[in-house]
Amino acid sequence: MKVIEAWELGFHLGNTVKYISRAGKKNPSNEIEDLEKAAWYLARRIEKLKAARSPSARECNP
Repeated sequence: MKVIEAWELGFHLGNTVKYISRAGKKNPSNEIEDLEKAAWYLARRIEKLKAARSPSARECNP
C-alpha cells in the first residue's frame, strides 16, 4: 500500500493499517480475524517501543 510507504509506518504499523483497511472486505466472514491480526501487530509495536525505553534496554545499547 502506498500510504504505508508514504507515512513510513514500518512493518508492524504497516500491517496494522493493512488489516484494518481490508477488514471484512477481502472476506466478510474473516472480519474479526483481520481485526484481531491488526490488534496483534499494534500490540507488538507497543511492546517493542516499551522494551526500547526500559532501563535495561538502554544499558545494553549505550
